[in-house]
Amino acid sequence: IPSVEARLLESGNIYAAISHFSQTTPDDFRDRVDALMGANRRRGVIIDLRANSGGSMLGSSAIADAFLDEGLLITTAGRHGSHVSGLTDEVRADATTPFRDSPAVILTSPRTASGSELMSASLRNNDRAIFVGQRTFGKGTVQKTYALGTDEALKLTVGNFLPKGLAIPAGGLVPDVEIRTLFLTAAGFRLPLGRPAEGEMEFWQRNPSWLSVEPARTPVVLSFLRDVTDIEDAPAEEEEEAEDTLPDDPLEDPAVAVADDILLRFGSTSASRMLADASPFLAERSRQAMTDLARALEVRGIDWSAGSAEL
Repeated sequence: IPSVEARLLESGNIYAAISHFSQTTPDDFRDRVDALMGANRRRGVIIDLRANSGGSMLGSSAIADAFLDEGLLITTAGRHGSHVSGLTDEVRADATTPFRDSPAVILTSPRTASGSELMSASLRNNDRAIFVGQRTFGKGTVQKTYALGTDEALKLTVGNFLPKGLAIPAGGLVPDVEIRTLFLTAAGFRLPLGRPAEGEMEFWQRNPSWLSVEPARTPVVLSFLRDVTDIEDAPAEEEEEAEDTLPDDPLEDPAVAVADDILLRFGSTSASRMLADASPFLAERSRQAMTDLARALEVRGIDWSAGSAEL
């Protein structure tokens, strides 16, 4: 099943969406991106994982490896850091690195989970990519299936995946640039859903105390209004499905447009440098996005000035 779609944007950057990870995904990704890269090996790459709920650990780590020629990608750990039988203890980058000179931005959402979180965090923890989008799902655990008979089985959580030794936070990976969308639906306005703090989660959702977790991050927030009233009188579930639908033109998507701008203006193979250089630009984009949102709501008779800090 094809898992990679890629195209060249007008800016010269490459947009590549990965729907899932299988054993064939790494070769598919490399072939498609390499063909678009051509002679310019410094093109920026936008990797869209917003609808990717995971798949093969080796498949996802192999794509991270395409951007790194050295470094620790993933380790695995059982209770209190113990070895888990049948699991690879660690995965390291090798020197076969076709995109070592390409800056990278990863697009994330609450549907970015498991293997896609491993790949994303492996690159960010190695200072190789920044995140634009929303907080990820927050699944850093690995399960094994044990047969109990001819038609029964037990699926048991046996360990944690640790991108470069750091656990994925229970509440998900926080983006460096957060895209918050206020939806205008046939029924009215819908605010972005909040995510509970780790202390408010069920105990089995929290990170075990023996794991080191990725440091807390404070994202730059860009807020937008999206009109999905074209499905007027549709049931609520159809409205929600429309909200998950992305525009046919990637650059009509705010997350893609912002990522494209960052790569075009500040692209670097050092994620920390790219983010630092883009900081004044992103601060201005954040202010302008909030101003545009307030004006769009004012036209509809809503004063958003008091609620702007909340969105």
